Amino acid sequence: LAHELGHMVMHSIPDDETKQEEEAYRFASAFLMPANEIRAHLTAPKLSNLGRVKAFWKVSIKSLIYRSHEMKLITDQQYKNLLVGYSKVFKDGEPYALPIEQPTRLREIVRFHLETLGYSIKDLADLLCLSQDEAERSYVGANKGLRLVVSN
Repeated sequence: LAHELGHMVMHSIPDDETKQEEEAYRFASAFLMPANEIRAHLTAPKLSNLGRVKAFWKVSIKSLIYRSHEMKLITDQQYKNLLVGYSKVFKDGEPYALPIEQPTRLREIVRFHLETLGYSIKDLADLLCLSQDEAERSYVGANKGLRLVVSN
C-alpha cells in the first residue's frame, strides 16, 4: 500500500515506468522504515537476524534487505549475496507471518460524522460518490446477508 501511495503522491503524469516504480519503492521504503529509526536495527544485516527485525518493524525481510542497500549500509556484493541467500532460504515463504492490520481511524471518523455531526449514510455516500449500499458496506461495516432486526 505504501508503494501505491508513493505513486499517488508523486506520479500524476505517466513517465518512464521503470523510473516511477523505483521511486515508488524508495518512497515506500522511507515511509515504512525511516532511516534515523531503522539504522540501529540494520547495522549488520544477516538473514539469521532479519527475522527479529521483521517482527519489530512489521515489514518483509526482502524489504529490509532492500532498505539496507538503499541506505548504503551494505555493499552491492553483500546485497546480491543476501538476495541469493533469501531466495534459497525463504523459497517457501518468510517466517513470522505478519498480522493484517485492521484500520481503526477511518471507522472513528465515519462514526464521528454519523453520531456527532449528524450525517446520514446517504450524506456520506453522496460525499464519497458511492451508492448508499457501497458506503454502508465499506465505511460503516454493514455485513451482507441476514441481519437480526429487533423492533419494539
